[in-house]
Amino acid sequence: MNKIVNHILSFLQLIILAIVFLVQYFSTRKMGMMRHVVYTNQKWEANYPIATYELGAIAVVAIIALIVGIKLFVKLKSENKDAIWMKIFALQMAVSIIYIGFSLIYSTEQIRSYYYINIGLLLTVFFQTMKSCIYLKTFKQL
Repeated sequence: MNKIVNHILSFLQLIILAIVFLVQYFSTRKMGMMRHVVYTNQKWEANYPIATYELGAIAVVAIIALIVGIKLFVKLKSENKDAIWMKIFALQMAVSIIYIGFSLIYSTEQIRSYYYINIGLLLTVFFQTMKSCIYLKTFKQL
């Protein structure tokens, strides 16, 4: 059951990243897509406190990555240093760092589809955290 959930979450991560790539690709190539992205950016900035949400999401991702990272690192130290724990730890940290770095470095002035990419990366971090928690829960029972 856990392998099925893991594969489904991995597949969802790939789909989300592919969609985000396509939105970025077409927003730089097709005028209609660029207009839609610019309109959506303006609408979201006018209706929502985007900066507050973004900083809140960065803080939550950093805290969750720290907690899950510490648990995985402790598990890695206490166990027989199995390669799977090292991979999970590295993936969790890498995905979180990519999201936080992207959110802090770029903006809508540099990348038109910034909000779409940001949401896609946030969902990817969420799914990776779910996979890490499933691994922690599964191996805690063994």
